[in-house]
Amino acid sequence: RPDDFFSTAQGRCETMGIDRLASMRAVIGDKLGCSALVIDGGTYTACNEEGKLMGGGSTLDLKAKFGKTFSAARNMIIANKPIPIFGSNTSETAVSSAVLEVVYYWREVIKKYLDDICVTPSGEVPMIVLAGDNAHLLYQLLRTEDNQLLPYNPDIRPYEAKVHKHLMAFGIANALKEKVKEHMGNPVSEFDKSLLGCRVAKEFFQLDADGERVYRGTIVATVLDLAGEQQRYIVLYDDTDTEDFTLVEAHGALMLYGQVGEKLKRKPSEAVAAKIAEKKEKAQAAANVLVNKSTDVKKAVACNCAAVAAAPRSKSVHKAADTATASKLKPVPTADPAVVAVAASANKRKAVTQAAAASAKKPAQEKDKKDPNSYCNNRVAKFFQGNIFFGTVTLYAPKAKNWNIDYDDGDREDFDKVEMKHHLKLYAEHEDNDAK
Repeated sequence: RPDDFFSTAQGRCETMGIDRLASMRAVIGDKLGCSALVIDGGTYTACNEEGKLMGGGSTLDLKAKFGKTFSAARNMIIANKPIPIFGSNTSETAVSSAVLEVVYYWREVIKKYLDDICVTPSGEVPMIVLAGDNAHLLYQLLRTEDNQLLPYNPDIRPYEAKVHKHLMAFGIANALKEKVKEHMGNPVSEFDKSLLGCRVAKEFFQLDADGERVYRGTIVATVLDLAGEQQRYIVLYDDTDTEDFTLVEAHGALMLYGQVGEKLKRKPSEAVAAKIAEKKEKAQAAANVLVNKSTDVKKAVACNCAAVAAAPRSKSVHKAADTATASKLKPVPTADPAVVAVAASANKRKAVTQAAAASAKKPAQEKDKKDPNSYCNNRVAKFFQGNIFFGTVTLYAPKAKNWNIDYDDGDREDFDKVEMKHHLKLYAEHEDNDAK
């Protein structure tokens, strides 16, 4: 609910969306004495040093603003060269004019915020937080250092721009944390704080919209199981699904994210690549903390036989484990139905069984006429507990219509056709790490 983030006494308007409220809550947290400006897509919201919302505004986001010229505008921004104001190429000047309009608009918003609202501790540079799908492009436009696109306006106070792609998830985590504290009276431990906000990854049998099996998400809250003994961690996936993790599962998901990082559709800029590397390091560090903190995690790492890992090597084990964990989940102890729904929706889609995956409709052109035995002796790769394992296809079983896989560590598994293609592709991507 909107009140879970800001009350009307704190300046919340009835028409202000929860996404904007959650994003601002993520930025200011429980701290007072520091104002904030959040630009999310085409909206912006400001908060003063007392934690009161000062309003905001909206315009078209970059994709809507540039329309059919978005690709050309993006290339112009990434090139980081002076934007031509007087040019001879009509199509180029049309794009440059649209880019300049965006720069001037947001610089004026930032100047107004810095002049009228912004208060920062002595010696600190004001921070402008950028969120949304194209935040990295807006960062290129608004950054104050090494920006060759347009000379910096000296009338604007110095500030620093920061990109935070998953800002709303942190705001939800903050609200959930406060609800748990309110109804249980238990403060969040420093150990849990080190996990909240960490990025994780997990491989599932259900393909995502881009045909990939690895889903990314963020640890946003902690809850107790039905016995009130074991701490569990709620993960908000980027596709808005949720799932609860044990410490062992959290360790595997942190390790896998440390391996694969974010899903990228194009080569990232240096700034984006550095941010991803930072998140991967944070995930790895959190995974190391779990090994030292939990004997269960330490045993799982030692024997490499966790019941459910970030990438299950046995579908039957994965299915049984998901059924068991779903029955043990204790709802967040609060009467707020919105918060209870977050915990109750855990494992809603993620526990996809082999039968469910096989029953999915497939286009006729996907029919593979290749001789099944031709896959034999090929090498495959698969992630398990955040580590990559290599194996060999040894035999095709015609009746079961699957292939036997012998892993180099002595383990065995069967692949169906979909899995075979996926793990052959994964091997091609990591072949350089194969010792054989």
